[in-house]
This record gives sequence, structure tokens and C-alpha cells, in this order.
Amino acid sequence: MTALTLSELESTNLILSSSDLMPVTQLTPTTTAEATLAKQQLDSAVRAIAAEGWDFNTDYDVEIGAEDNGTMLVPAGPPTVIRMWFNDEPGYIQRCYQIYDRVQGSYTSFTRAAKATIIYHL
Repeated sequence: MTALTLSELESTNLILSSSDLMPVTQLTPTTTAEATLAKQQLDSAVRAIAAEGWDFNTDYDVEIGAEDNGTMLVPAGPPTVIRMWFNDEPGYIQRCYQIYDRVQGSYTSFTRAAKATIIYHL
């Protein structure tokens, strides 16, 4: 089975046509309010599907080190940390650009590195 690859413009026009709206010839600058809404719906769907984690956008066992002040920062780029563990015990989550320790209730309780599964929004 071959994969179907559509551009953002083609995908947006599919959304528009499903609502019996006229297609657009470009996305920037935005031509209609309907096209803007369709593009927002497309972006939301792409984020939701990518957040599930796929071979092309997921790294496993990524080591994230603790900073000198006890904080742990999310790696550069637009990743979402979905699972972290320390000594095989879960309890860390991403909040903004830092890692939060739910057990200790703190951003600053880290003394050594932890491993994470990271899903990148490409």
C-alpha cells in the first residue's frame, strides 16, 4: 500500500470541500475566514495524531541531565516529554519547558539525570 501525501493547501481544501465551501489557491496571506478555520482544524488534527508517537518522531531512553540549580530542562526544540522515570519509578512530567517532580511537588529536586521518551512535533 502506498502512502498518500497531501500538501497543507490540498488538505485544507479537502476540509473546505467537505463543508461545500470553495477551495482556496493559497494559505498565506489568508484569503477567507473559512480557510483560516480549516487550516486551524488541520493543524489541531496533525498535533493530535503526532502526539501518539510514531517511529519517525519518537526517541526512547533519552537522558536528561539535572542543572546545577536542581532543575531539569526539556531539550531544545519543540519536543513533548510524555514519560519519564527515575530508578524505574514514574512521576516526572513536563510543565512548560521544565520537568516537574509530582512526588516531591517541585521543579528543583533533581540531583542526577533521568530517562525520557520524547515525542517531537515535526
